[in-house]
Amino acid sequence: MAWGAQQWVRLTKEATFGTFDASATAPNINWLRLPGNNACTIRATPQRQIIRSADGGNRKRQVVANRKVVAGNISTLFYPTQAAKMFEAAMTLTSNALPSYTVDYWDTVSEHRFLGCTVQSLAATGTATQDYLPMTIGFMGQKQDTPVTLTEPATTVFPAETPYQHYESKGLLSIGGVITKYSSLGFSLKNVLDGTWDEDQWVTAIVYCGRDMELDVKLQYISSTLRAALEAQTALTITSAWARTAGLTTTIDLKTKSYVASVADDLPLNNAGYQTVKIEAFYDQAATTDFAFTVA
Repeated sequence: MAWGAQQWVRLTKEATFGTFDASATAPNINWLRLPGNNACTIRATPQRQIIRSADGGNRKRQVVANRKVVAGNISTLFYPTQAAKMFEAAMTLTSNALPSYTVDYWDTVSEHRFLGCTVQSLAATGTATQDYLPMTIGFMGQKQDTPVTLTEPATTVFPAETPYQHYESKGLLSIGGVITKYSSLGFSLKNVLDGTWDEDQWVTAIVYCGRDMELDVKLQYISSTLRAALEAQTALTITSAWARTAGLTTTIDLKTKSYVASVADDLPLNNAGYQTVKIEAFYDQAATTDFAFTVA
């Protein structure tokens, strides 16, 4: 009987796209903690095409479903000791290509192995009421492979520390100057990936074609500065970070060409007023990039 508490997932960095690296060792092997329900949704899905015909009276007569797509999300947590590997997977380009991974997954009943998995999205948000930061990683994969037996891992393979917490960003958010009194802070990265369909039933390559980085912050409405930046489309210098005392600090540097994309006011009668601000990172010619990250 399926029981959601008996599932686990392992990421192994590939030396060659679409090929499991049996010689990989730490830190290129990462077991991701799966909190909550339906934490891993990666599956191989047939691309069903229905044929209707006159001899069937315009009813469904045949189905063609040999072409398959591998895609889905892994919901985990933003741990300091895994931040560098997660950011590398989503953000580090080598010869204009992102790294690829083999995802091995035990879903409580069956094993699955997905090859050539490339990060399509990465997002994490902390709030004043939830504290710790959940992280969602979206993958596009090349193909499904013959699964291997994935026995339950020892608890020691998972991070021992708590995830980053919202308060650990205090004093480290700067939007043209240090920002205070914000009740949520998060980032969202979307990689533009092209899965090339050629003569195979699976994609033959996953081509990196650009990216978008956004920062979302909800702060007390005590100043009109960011609405003015929206209206004037003023370029801003922005950095965001989470620092663990006597531990690792993860920093996202949006350089000097970020712009406010939207400002939504929340002005209740019985609570403090807040503004939810979305900021988009643009390419900074002087920095030769749109953003960068460090974990140290």
